[in-house]
Amino acid sequence: MTTFLDLSTGEVIDVVEGRDAGAVAAWLAAQPRWWRRRVDVVAIDPSASFRSAVRRWLPNGRSGG
Repeated sequence: MTTFLDLSTGEVIDVVEGRDAGAVAAWLAAQPRWWRRRVDVVAIDPSASFRSAVRRWLPNGRSGG
């Protein structure tokens, strides 16, 4: 399971099956481009696969971890 949440509110946005780059990338790709462009801080598991998906789909996101 992978959990996506809003860091400013602590609200869970979604929970998806899988803990790999494919699960993260599929969820991020399904979000509107305007939403992805507004993400500026990302706190993630230090997994290299998570980082690669975040770099691809959230170009404005800085790693907070």
